[in-house]
Amino acid sequence: MTDYRGAVGSGSGRIGAGFREMPSSSREKVLELADALGAVGLGGFLDVGYPGRDLMGIPINEGRLGAIVIGGLNPMAILEEHGVDVHSRALSAIVDYNRLIPFTEAEKN
Repeated sequence: MTDYRGAVGSGSGRIGAGFREMPSSSREKVLELADALGAVGLGGFLDVGYPGRDLMGIPINEGRLGAIVIGGLNPMAILEEHGVDVHSRALSAIVDYNRLIPFTEAEKN
């Protein structure tokens, strides 16, 4: 379902992305972080919107702004596109509540 090679090679392809909403007062800090991530090769922000304005057709709540971020299983998609079989699974599961402990009691490694 992806076309990562097309996205990277020609700018026209399909990759996984997510939508995030954050306080509108954080826009400048979000842009700074996006620039800092990009400078070290970890650019993940495709677009950062403006307070209260729709972003790529997605409505934004008052006092918030939206951002489109690269995410998901993109690294796995690249491998699959190159013929490498991969198996992925969620990093979450159902756990009996009684097995949970306060994080302050967890082992420190």
